[in-house]
Amino acid sequence: MRPIEQQVVQQLVEFIGSYGARINAAQLSVFYEKFPAAKAVVGGKPKAFCTKHDSSLSYVLASK
Repeated sequence: MRPIEQQVVQQLVEFIGSYGARINAAQLSVFYEKFPAAKAVVGGKPKAFCTKHDSSLSYVLASK
């Protein structure tokens, strides 16, 4: 894993943890405000990013 990806994974894990271990997609904008460089690393595809780093992150569709 590239160092920048590792950094973003750690930042995202900590950010999600501060919200009780789950966030919704809309809350990613708050994460990107706090960590602007992360947006380019995630690439606008949080599901793919979480899948790639599934040892630390998971992507779950919200139930309606």
